[in-house]
Amino acid sequence: KYLCYCSFLIQKGTKMVQETGKCPVTGLSIVQKPQWTDIRISDDFMVTFRMIGDRILHVEPRGHFTKVNLEKAYALLNQVLSESLMLGIKIVEIDDFNNISGSSTRSGRIAGIRYFEQKTENHLGFIAYNMSRQTKLFLHVAWRIHRGPYKFDIKDNYESAVKHALHMIQQYDTRDCYNAANFITRPEWKYQGDSLFTECKV
Repeated sequence: KYLCYCSFLIQKGTKMVQETGKCPVTGLSIVQKPQWTDIRISDDFMVTFRMIGDRILHVEPRGHFTKVNLEKAYALLNQVLSESLMLGIKIVEIDDFNNISGSSTRSGRIAGIRYFEQKTENHLGFIAYNMSRQTKLFLHVAWRIHRGPYKFDIKDNYESAVKHALHMIQQYDTRDCYNAANFITRPEWKYQGDSLFTECKV
């Protein structure tokens, strides 16, 4: 309910992409392509993908969780990321579980575990929101069984999810920014005095 759409072109890297709206919480552009929208991946399961800014993937699955074709969902996820990201970029995925059912069954819980296993090396974090109490319980169980190489959290709504996604990205970027391996220096940028040493790095 937070996402409202218009349509115009923006420059992203070296390509023009169709911007379909602005995130009212962050002000970031939203890109949603026809081939990412209402994709039926099984008889009772559909999914829509959107990019919020350059590094937040918004996923809206709809249907019965036991009916999802995870291999097809994984292939679609990779396709969206390959169309959206530059090599090596890390993203945070936020999933709206408002229209998901079937998570309380044994087969639904197995599907949930496999859902975590399908995440890619591009994932920095995964945030789920708009969930029933049963779905929250099953996701916590699935995460304990399969801890992916990324952060995981559950939020109540879109606003808190997208804010937390930005926080994850900022934490990650700050960590990399202050990594000594990412700085360069030169001999002429150093000064050594009797009681003073200073060095500039960029």
